Amino acid sequence: MNRLKRHMAFIEKLMGALLLIVGIALATGLFTNFSFWLLETFPGLAEYG
Repeated sequence: MNRLKRHMAFIEKLMGALLLIVGIALATGLFTNFSFWLLETFPGLAEYG
């Protein structure tokens, strides 16, 4: 855990950026398009939910 603590500020910024990107994708409908692309490209994922 001590090794992880050194990088915690970077991890928090990265996760915040990812959250912002996902929020924008959900608001604009890009997340749905990405979901369909993912299922078409990897049909085996449909078995997981």
